Amino acid sequence: MKLRQLEVFRAVVETGTTKGAAHLLQISQPAVSLLIQHTEDQLGMELFQRVRGRLIPTEEALSLYAESSSIFLLFGSLQRKVEDLKQGRFGSLRIAATPSLGNSVLPQAIHSFAARRPGIRISIDIRERETIFHHVARSVAEIGLVLEFGEHPNLIGVPVHRGQLVCVVRHDHPLASQNAIRISDLRGVSIVRLERGTVLGDLIDRTVAALGEPLSWGIEARFCATACALVESGAPLAIVDEYSARTLTSPNVVVKPLLPAISIGAFIVHASDRPLSKLAKLIVTDIRSALNETG
Repeated sequence: MKLRQLEVFRAVVETGTTKGAAHLLQISQPAVSLLIQHTEDQLGMELFQRVRGRLIPTEEALSLYAESSSIFLLFGSLQRKVEDLKQGRFGSLRIAATPSLGNSVLPQAIHSFAARRPGIRISIDIRERETIFHHVARSVAEIGLVLEFGEHPNLIGVPVHRGQLVCVVRHDHPLASQNAIRISDLRGVSIVRLERGTVLGDLIDRTVAALGEPLSWGIEARFCATACALVESGAPLAIVDEYSARTLTSPNVVVKPLLPAISIGAFIVHASDRPLSKLAKLIVTDIRSALNETG
């Protein structure tokens, strides 16, 4: 006896008619009648007695119905699990992100994602760029969120947003009153520079070198969050990515556009030899939304 036969049989027992069973299962009435007849022939016994237009289950049918209840409870549980997996309501997800994105945009995306899927477990790992690449390539994390991406033998980079570098300025500095700050305005200003060898540090260096406007600096920081904290504590100015600047709430600093504009991209990275899971695809959508809402 196949599962579909059992499903139709139970529907007839519960409704008392082939019409009712057909409506319950969203199939035709002749299909129900044919399947019941086939099941009775296959089992070699009568399952229903026809009494004034209704199908009355025999003792044998009632016994089968009772035994099959546990099967359908398990089957229903399996169907719900399949639907949960399909809709991304079950499972776990591990994300690695650089501080600029992991401490700014990612929490908003995670909150939105988790609010709709309370059964999901999410791990967030804030790491340096190269460590993220290593973890994603070796499945320690399924996806990574980084600034800028070139080529990698084991990874694919998907652009999710394009932002800008900005100036974070001490509120009492003369440049704080300007609508925007040009790189030429920084002559003689001792800025907090981003460390050489980092993506943003090298990007700034290339840009100012092309403009012939060397920057003066007294403090070097590896992370944008550190540079922002130094300005909050009294340093004049730092050039950072807009994502890090979005988290600033201190009245001691203001954020100004930088001219000429220096573009910076946010990328999702994942392993090239494995497809993204349903959950990962869904969280990428929420990350895009969070970036666009605050961009």
